[in-house]
Amino acid sequence: MLQNYVNELDKFGNSPLILSCIQETIDESGRTKCLQILLDSGADVNHRNPRTHWSALHWCGYYGNFESVSILLNHIIPPSIASPSEFS
Repeated sequence: MLQNYVNELDKFGNSPLILSCIQETIDESGRTKCLQILLDSGADVNHRNPRTHWSALHWCGYYGNFESVSILLNHIIPPSIASPSEFS
């Protein structure tokens, strides 16, 4: 059931993953549990807010939540790199 809503955007273009990272926290354990649930349910770790262009990773880095940054980095899908032959 969570999979139906895990990538649903709010009116500002924020995903649940971004919203879980957008506020500073002293105790990261709650955030890391939330991140893991969202990521295990198929949250798009690469989604960026269309206005700010910030992702969940940007917010966690901004607040210095290093455990959360580590979790997000382990789930990031690198962009595809086109080979030079694809441009000819």
